[in-house]
Parts: sequence; structure tokens; C-alpha cells
Amino acid sequence: MDLVDAGRLAAGVALLSAASVQDWRTRLVSDRIWVALGSVGLALIAAEAFLTGLPPEHLLILVPAAVLFYTTFYGEELLTEEGWHFRPVRIGLFAAAAGALVLEGYLLVPRSGANALLFFRDLTIPAMILLGLGFYMTGLLHGGADLKALMAITLITPLYPALAGLPLTPMDPRLAPALETLFPFSLAVLTNAALLFVVSPIAMVAVNVRRGTVRFPHALFGYLVPIDRVPRFAWLMERMEGGRRRHQLLPRRTDDRRETLDGLLAAGAKDVWVIPQIPFIIPMTIGFVVGFVFGNVLLSLMSLGLSR
Repeated sequence: MDLVDAGRLAAGVALLSAASVQDWRTRLVSDRIWVALGSVGLALIAAEAFLTGLPPEHLLILVPAAVLFYTTFYGEELLTEEGWHFRPVRIGLFAAAAGALVLEGYLLVPRSGANALLFFRDLTIPAMILLGLGFYMTGLLHGGADLKALMAITLITPLYPALAGLPLTPMDPRLAPALETLFPFSLAVLTNAALLFVVSPIAMVAVNVRRGTVRFPHALFGYLVPIDRVPRFAWLMERMEGGRRRHQLLPRRTDDRRETLDGLLAAGAKDVWVIPQIPFIIPMTIGFVVGFVFGNVLLSLMSLGLSR
């Protein structure tokens, strides 16, 4: 619905732009921005259901969506570095979320095909939040802000928007229902943002060629700097391990920066390879807008390639 999708675009651009400014300046984004964006998203899901006459059972999706989203910001984790903690309220919330999801499926799936499709589309909301957590735990999403942005975008745009003739490259209507379920809009935003990084290795190599510090594959991802002038916003591509200097193309978030640098200095290192901490919220914001205008760029490119 144009009115709801217009609200999604306005809220998304406004709050993601604010987050981008914070990310650029400090590499930190206030949780209040993500909570606001996700809350608007939940409200718009309910508003859309009311305005379009969707089955009331559809609103059950708000329970798992809200629980998974808000427990990211509030309350104490069940599993911490100290081990497992029994937290009855949190466990009860997760149980309620699972129960609401099962109940929605029970009420919608046996009915018409449209209702079953609605449930499976709803299912992408908790699925994308859990997928985002998986991306974060495996290092595919480096910062906590990136994870929270993906969660909030999932809530503000649970389905592909259709606003005033947009997107310019719509999906094939015959494939759209399956693709929208298997490749949700928030995942499209993530891939749209990732595509912007395709040119970054070229830029990194150019920087290293100019400096005369070309070494592969390091030069594709970072650059060499004096060890006493490591930029504030950079990941270290080297560390000491077993008394030896080791290189790492995927730096670990848990590494202590000062301890790592002290170890390299003690080993006689004069310089170190670093990866610049590019504020990923900026390309995600661009990817969000691109998603509204052009849709799923990756799928469009693949379709273009297959049609030739």
C-alpha cells in the first residue's frame, strides 16, 4: 500500500541517515535510533493489516518480532562469557514468541493459499533476525550496529515495497512470491550494500601501489602503516601467536588492540597491516534507498545475465 510504504521510506531514510552520521563520526550508533526504527516498523505492520483487511491472525507475528527485537536491547542475556543463566522472564518471552508463531501457522496455513503465503512471508521476519545474529556471531557482520540495523530494517520493510511505480526493476510476477519469501527485502538491502564494496579492493590496491606496499592478498583489503601511527578506526591484520607474527584477513572482534600492538612492538615490528573500519551503516542506508528504487539489485543482475 502506497501510504504505508511511503511511511516506511520516510522513517527509514530519516533514521538511517541519522545513524549514518553517527557511524561516520564515532563508529558508534545510539540504540535509540534502532529502537525507534523498529518500533515504527511494528506499528506500520499493524497499520497495514488494518488498512488492507488482512486476517487478524497475521498480527500474531508482532509477538515474535517484538520479542526478538527488543530483547536485543533490553534485559540480560541467557548465555554470557560466564556461562548459562536462568532468567525466567526472558525464557517466558521466548516461549510466548514461539507459541504465537506456531499458533499463527496453525490458523493460517490450513486455509486458502493466500493465507498460507502470508504466514510464510511473516516467517521471514524472525528468520531474518536470527540470520542476522548468525551473521554477527560468525563475523560476517562486524559491528553490533550493523546487526541492529539489519533487524530494524527487517521490521520497517518486512516485504518488498511498491511505491508509485517503484521499483524500476520489479520481479517476475510468476517468481515473486517465492523470491520474496526466500530472499526478503532486508537481505536485499544487505546485498545491495555489499555490492557497493565490490570496488573497494580496487581502491585498496590503488592506494598500496601508490605507496609501494603491494602484497597480496593483504593489499586487497588494507594497507601498511607505521606501528606507532595506526588509525583510530582500523582493524589489525596482524597479531602475535605462539611467539610468531601471524597475519589475519578476518580480524577477530575480541582481540585487545593495545595488547596486540604491544606484542608486535615487543617482537620488533616497525609497521603493521590494517583494514580501515568503513562505517557499514552508510552503504546500508544507500542499499535501503536503492531497494525502494531498483529492488533487489543482485537478482536483477543475475536475471540480466541469464537472459543473454
